[in-house]
Amino acid sequence: GHLLYGITRVSDVFIVLKNASRLGFVQTVRFLADCFGGSVYYGGLFGSLAAGAIYLKRSRYSPEVKTLLADTYGCAIPLFHTFGRIGCFLGGCCYGMESGFGFIAHGNTIVPEVNDVRRFPVALIEAGCNLILFFLLWQIARRSKHPGRMILYYGVSYPVIRFTLEFFRGDAIRGGMLGLSTSQWISLAFFAFSIIRLILIHERGEERKPLENSV
Repeated sequence: GHLLYGITRVSDVFIVLKNASRLGFVQTVRFLADCFGGSVYYGGLFGSLAAGAIYLKRSRYSPEVKTLLADTYGCAIPLFHTFGRIGCFLGGCCYGMESGFGFIAHGNTIVPEVNDVRRFPVALIEAGCNLILFFLLWQIARRSKHPGRMILYYGVSYPVIRFTLEFFRGDAIRGGMLGLSTSQWISLAFFAFSIIRLILIHERGEERKPLENSV
């Protein structure tokens, strides 16, 4: 998550490195820490998915248990994200655009930009969407005869939510290109990958036997 945040601020990173000799070691480290100090959700998500895939590949679990763990993780992602976005709202980061509907914060010294302006509660809206998505995926997992797909189902659901809500964000430090934010481009890629993967699974008949009491 921190790495992807730093990538969105790559121009600042280059400026710091270019002036490293003038700034000195301590100041350079402090400025670089600031450049990588935030976090982008998608970076953390894909990092955890990669770590989980490596762990399962190296583990001695049976294929059925590996599928169960992957599906459980796919369902749990939006639940944990729900609490994360509530934390964003309480901390003042990831704030929404100026709006006639929303909340006004005062005295936030960490994110002063959020103060004294009524802003759309985009973090709370995303938290609610994630909670609904969790319950939907949970019910699908309980009834599905095709285990091993929950992360892909998440991949065709959450990107739609994120892509839409990005238009209601008010924080400018998110990176972007051609009118879309970094997270919107990632959402498009994640959605396309998940759709293509689901189509290939269906066409190739890559089905596993249903797991009993899988979730």
